[in-house]
Amino acid sequence: MDTYNIGRLPVVKGGTEEGEKELVGILSRSDIIREHCRRWSFFKGGAS
Repeated sequence: MDTYNIGRLPVVKGGTEEGEKELVGILSRSDIIREHCRRWSFFKGGAS
């Protein structure tokens, strides 16, 4: 995401190249960082 300066990615469900895909959400850089920090804190023994 950083290399190509992409801020958000679509999250899709189902489908193949020929089939339809359903948008189920959007993942942002801040979502990834937030989850990374949450897990890091958990493994370091911090509060959840």
